[in-house]
Amino acid sequence: MNLQELVTALMKAGVKQEVMANLCNVEQASISRWSKGGTTRDATNLEKLRKLYISTISVNRGETHKFNTQMIRGVGYVSGKNITREDETVPERGLFSVELRFPMSSGLVAFRVQGDGFYPRYRDKDVILVWADPVHNFSHLLGKDVLITLDDDSRELKTLRKGYTEGLYNLESGMGPVIEDASVRYVREIHAIIPGDQVVRFQAGLDQS
Repeated sequence: MNLQELVTALMKAGVKQEVMANLCNVEQASISRWSKGGTTRDATNLEKLRKLYISTISVNRGETHKFNTQMIRGVGYVSGKNITREDETVPERGLFSVELRFPMSSGLVAFRVQGDGFYPRYRDKDVILVWADPVHNFSHLLGKDVLITLDDDSRELKTLRKGYTEGLYNLESGMGPVIEDASVRYVREIHAIIPGDQVVRFQAGLDQS
């Protein structure tokens, strides 16, 4: 299937455009555009939708034994304006694990949203999958939502913008004022956002404290 056929088939199977948009980390308008023949430069979007289609068809047919779920290690929580814990400070097995009904790329870790402090972009129990390896040269991520670690060790989930001062960055979100000219140590790139109702199982691990 090409992209248009895949999106159309998923919609007919009952998958909402919002779910596809979250999975591909794009705006819902992009999904609508793809359904009308639009294209994407990111080939991984097509692969994500293919995997979602395979798992969706299997579930709809009651053939749950025919698709492979995947466990992702959880390393932190996103709550209100805060990101609590991160993989530098948690044990190797993680704080929790999430089981997804379709395979994802290796090298990912999960953050779970708690509450509606980031609504409407992120909802309670959504799972944000990010690449485990931090990115230190992140100019290519300007304009995108990323998990940010600042030089003072605080962490933010923000849209990354070029700052007013060379080498510094403005951090934007729908919550609160813009953080201007922030000194960013590194970021973690968001790979996909999984709606809470698409998670097969959430398994709590260690205490969150």
